[in-house]
Amino acid sequence: MAIANYKNEDGSWYERTDDRDLPKYLIENILQPLNYSYYIMYEREGLNPVPTSAPYYNAPINKENVINEWNKGYGLVFWSGHGSSWGAYRKYWAYDNNSNGVPDYNEMK
Repeated sequence: MAIANYKNEDGSWYERTDDRDLPKYLIENILQPLNYSYYIMYEREGLNPVPTSAPYYNAPINKENVINEWNKGYGLVFWSGHGSSWGAYRKYWAYDNNSNGVPDYNEMK
């Protein structure tokens, strides 16, 4: 569950999109009734990470954790974030260079 965008990112009208409530719905309404297991990773880097109190949090999302989990041979992986046919990407607000409290493009990693 990567962060797709931050509130007011680059001065836009966007609300924050981190899908932190989506795993709760999927787990409680689909996975648990079917007795499926699950493992949930959220973005924990940067100035405004998803809190560890997010529903069903297991680990921070990073390259090592994603590769380690995907190599376990899951039958289904649900990815929420940026990606393409050749990769999965994450971004996070690394620093606030101008101290304006707004995540600007050049402050992202």
